[in-house]
Amino acid sequence: MTPPVHCPPIPYGRGNFRSVRLDGCLYVDKTRFIRTLEQKRFVFFIRPRRFGKTLWLTMLDAYYDRTVADEFDAVFAGTDVGRAPTGSRSRYVVLYFDFSAFKQALPTLEESFEEHCALHVHDALLRQVVGEEQADCHIRDGFPLKRLAERGNFLSLLHYFGLLGIRGTVEGRPRLGIPNQTVKRLLYGHLREAFEDVGAFSTDVYAVEQRIHEMAYRGAWREVFDSLAGAVARQAGVRDYIAGEKVLQGFLAAWLGATNHFVFHSERELGGGCADICLAPNLASHPDMRHGYVVELKYVKRGEREERGEQAVEAAAAEAAAQLRRYLSDETLGRQYPTVRFTGLALVFHGWELVRGEAVAAPP
Repeated sequence: MTPPVHCPPIPYGRGNFRSVRLDGCLYVDKTRFIRTLEQKRFVFFIRPRRFGKTLWLTMLDAYYDRTVADEFDAVFAGTDVGRAPTGSRSRYVVLYFDFSAFKQALPTLEESFEEHCALHVHDALLRQVVGEEQADCHIRDGFPLKRLAERGNFLSLLHYFGLLGIRGTVEGRPRLGIPNQTVKRLLYGHLREAFEDVGAFSTDVYAVEQRIHEMAYRGAWREVFDSLAGAVARQAGVRDYIAGEKVLQGFLAAWLGATNHFVFHSERELGGGCADICLAPNLASHPDMRHGYVVELKYVKRGEREERGEQAVEAAAAEAAAQLRRYLSDETLGRQYPTVRFTGLALVFHGWELVRGEAVAAPP
């Protein structure tokens, strides 16, 4: 009897080359045309709808963008250009624009384009600020509105609106930080809306709130992270946003802040180090809560796992567990929250995928 032939999934309706390749979907290799493209000075590419234009452009994005160079071998493995890349591979910083998001009327096209660019810059900055809870920047006294998209101008505007306060000075520059939990939740809400506005990520907020409640009152933490990871796995659009520990931190902060059960602390000093996330119970609103969490995130790059296999995941999980035991031994947690049991959570991500989640108990 002839054994069944394995057929990879057909990526119907999917236009992101990176996710198609990393998910092992069927792909007809057209990467050899990159060499032809590099011999042309000007290219005007016309095809009807559903002819693969978006897939082609995202392939070029993945090929030339140096910010994802560490994923090149995994994304282009087995392809024609992967076997013999050109000298321009992973050489540039790529700007990718989706003109379907713009207003189509010609008189407003320029204005719509500039607004779209500004919104994406602002959302990227907010993800960083929420993830790190701080940013170093000289505060501008004034600037024209058309230059709002510049990093320093936008951060200055957040400061003038009271969304970022001055925490101190580092090497001559003010260190801006989120001033309080109310503002922090406001920014979390904006980030959740931003993910939905660009079609990157959406999920059942009520279900998330219920799971966070169970995590807060019954210690059921796994369902929260598994449900978010599962939602990411079903929505390819968000995967390009999730790369690196700090971006993960901002993404998780946006959703763990969907309720007022926890006070979210980023990079809290504990046990001689800085914990990625500390979820302290909001006892002012929930005086009967008895669960708190210290979370350590580890991010295994695509190329690293391809090279080392599961050893890379095991090493990251072991390192996170050792750090958590040190953080949980800090006596300040017990003094500040004498009725609360803190649990360490070691979360290992491979790209956008949660590949390991383990609880670490506090030392006796």
